[in-house]
Amino acid sequence: MDAMHILRRDPPAAPIFRILSLKLCFLFWEIFYRLLSHQTTYQEKGETFFEEQERQGTEKRLVRQLSRLGYHVELQPIALAG
Repeated sequence: MDAMHILRRDPPAAPIFRILSLKLCFLFWEIFYRLLSHQTTYQEKGETFFEEQERQGTEKRLVRQLSRLGYHVELQPIALAG
């Protein structure tokens, strides 16, 4: 079922699609503006960008929770076997 089928079938949903398309357009222009204003090119963050960001957030949250419980925590990565 495509968007036009939904628009024909459910007219009250039409404003939602208009708003979403405007947001997408603004997002595109914001990216375009930032690339031009910083005089840079688009660089892909990589496949693991969001996973790494989530991992760092989890580390910070857990350290903060343990600190509130009265523990001093230092994180050291374990050496990979190999």
